[in-house]
Amino acid sequence: WTTEEICLLMTQVEQQLSLKRSRICWIAVSKLIQTKTPRQCYDQYIHIRKKQTSRKDYTQTQELPNIQKKNDDETTKLLNQLFDFV
Repeated sequence: WTTEEICLLMTQVEQQLSLKRSRICWIAVSKLIQTKTPRQCYDQYIHIRKKQTSRKDYTQTQELPNIQKKNDDETTKLLNQLFDFV
């Protein structure tokens, strides 16, 4: 994945989410990127989100080591939408 492809991926997903669609259309995302399949786009997005979430959790854990963190509702909702894979 090039930096440009990742930027296109994230921009397209954000645009679709801002339209309050119930699901992300990975076919449309892959058509924009052109060099990746819908499944590759989906997998890369999940990978990026997991990295972002783990960094966020790590930072919060370092700041408050004795407090168990609750799942971020927005992230959970987004991942549930992504698992529909349409």
